[in-house]
Amino acid sequence: MGSTIFRRVIKNKIEHNNYITIAKAIVIITMVIGHSGCPYALEKVIYSFHMPFFFVCSGYFFHIPSSKSDLLSFYTRKVKGIYLPFLKWCFLFLLLHNAFYYLDIYNNQFGYHGSVSNWMTFNTFVRSTIHMLLQMNDIPSLLGGFWFLKNLFFASLLIALLSFVTKPYKVGHKYLFFIILVLLAFVSDIKYIGLYFIGLKELLWSSVFFYSGFLMKDVIIKRHMLYVCIITFTGINILPFYLHFYVDGVGMMFLFYISGITGTILIFHLSRIMESLACIKQFLYYAGNHTLIILGFHFLTFKLVSLLIIVLNGLPMAHLAELPVIENYKNYWFLYSIVGVIVPLTMSWTYEKICFYLYYKCGKCKKAK
Repeated sequence: MGSTIFRRVIKNKIEHNNYITIAKAIVIITMVIGHSGCPYALEKVIYSFHMPFFFVCSGYFFHIPSSKSDLLSFYTRKVKGIYLPFLKWCFLFLLLHNAFYYLDIYNNQFGYHGSVSNWMTFNTFVRSTIHMLLQMNDIPSLLGGFWFLKNLFFASLLIALLSFVTKPYKVGHKYLFFIILVLLAFVSDIKYIGLYFIGLKELLWSSVFFYSGFLMKDVIIKRHMLYVCIITFTGINILPFYLHFYVDGVGMMFLFYISGITGTILIFHLSRIMESLACIKQFLYYAGNHTLIILGFHFLTFKLVSLLIIVLNGLPMAHLAELPVIENYKNYWFLYSIVGVIVPLTMSWTYEKICFYLYYKCGKCKKAK
């Protein structure tokens, strides 16, 4: 009976899903692949659009606050939906730091791009906690992708405030607001300006993509526009430039913006096609609703593959701390990718099943009494 109800709930969710959830699943999977040590050409394509997609996707659901109470409500939702989950995950991994160090998941020989770890003292723990609370900094290495949550949080707060103050309700005003935002983002690239909690360039760049999503929901993408996006996205990625979120130079930033937007449009279109494939729709829908689980656990679950490589090749256990993957064994990228997606989702699904079973069982016990 309980499992029947569970299947019915899932079935109803699937029937009412939307292409954006499918798109989120596709892109979070490509993100894992991009971190897996995949071939350079594939990694180059992934990095040219995957982070812009998530900012655009978040902005797609943004609505301009019409009153001070709406603005306050928006801020409250962002604190509950982004800031508090960020703290929860980071604090958990911070508490586990020394346990990870003991297991060689962290050590003072290997790390991310030469950044190694040491045994955490009480003073270091307190300092890191304060930085996380006040600046959303000192993100644990295993949660490296959480920089996105920090950028998204501050970008959404900034856009909500500026759009409320200027109230760009007219179409012309909205696009003028966007042009000014883009110009400010480009200007911020000339000289680095660090704010208390985030760099100005990061903040504005994140805001540009976020607001692009807000504007994009009013645009109808027709077939000829898709062809233009395919040609443009392909053409940019053929160029000998590695485009990513922190790329420098106005010209490179412009290319990255175009690549990110066209790539996002193509992913949205692909998700509409995938939505009609019943064989994988349920999996993609589940993954799309659990992107934070994959983002939070994929580096840690990569260690399972790294441990396998160490055992098979007789490597010193210290190599387990290489992040995100063992440098000289990137031919395992496909296995890293599968484990980085499937294991976190399996953990989440198992946890939900246990919670559902306990809830259902407790409900029966209460009725029996």
